[in-house]
Amino acid sequence: MRSSPDRHPRNSQGPFYVVNRECISCGAPEFEAPGLMSHDDNKHCFFARQPDTPEEVEQAMHATWASCCGAVRYGGTDAEIIGKLAILRSYDSCDEKLTPEPSGEIRSCARFDFLAAQPKAPVRSRLKQLLHKLESGLTSDYCKSSSLRLWWSKGSFRLNWGVPGLRCVIGIQIQHESGNRWIVRVRDNDTAKISFTLAVERVLRAQDSFRNVEWFAEEGGVILGEPAARPY
Repeated sequence: MRSSPDRHPRNSQGPFYVVNRECISCGAPEFEAPGLMSHDDNKHCFFARQPDTPEEVEQAMHATWASCCGAVRYGGTDAEIIGKLAILRSYDSCDEKLTPEPSGEIRSCARFDFLAAQPKAPVRSRLKQLLHKLESGLTSDYCKSSSLRLWWSKGSFRLNWGVPGLRCVIGIQIQHESGNRWIVRVRDNDTAKISFTLAVERVLRAQDSFRNVEWFAEEGGVILGEPAARPY
């Protein structure tokens, strides 16, 4: 194994760690893995414990991805985890490198079942309810929605994240497929696609009204390949 950077002394023993004296106290990694990470008296983050379940491994990978300064790293040798981090554009945060170097794109298109409050209601009524559920789950003090549009079986809105002068805009599109089955697409901004796709995934998995979520890659509006449980 290659030599790894100096680890913060309070990191738990294991593959995920924070580099000593490189944390800038942004809070983003801890937001992604709140049950795994903590701070010392100087607000420097570290892994208080290593992930024990697949869900916690996902959280640790999200924390690695969210580290804006690259202080959160993966020092293990699991090729699947390294490959997923590569798709999340965090390959540089892996101590171990693979040959050939992994590649891949985030899956930004999801199919899912939506259990509306009134399942027999017209498609347009259920679409309106679905749009508002997604919109409320994705907006915050730092992320505002705009340009909500509603047709008979399709709808969309835009998310505006950041502050004036550093604004990031991305499109969320919803389409009815059949029965309770719907499609959501994260569009129009390759730079922000990962973060907003992960945000959409969190919303879909946090509410009982969304079931059987499957993620796909797409190109030119055409869904490609086999479904996956996660966007990466």
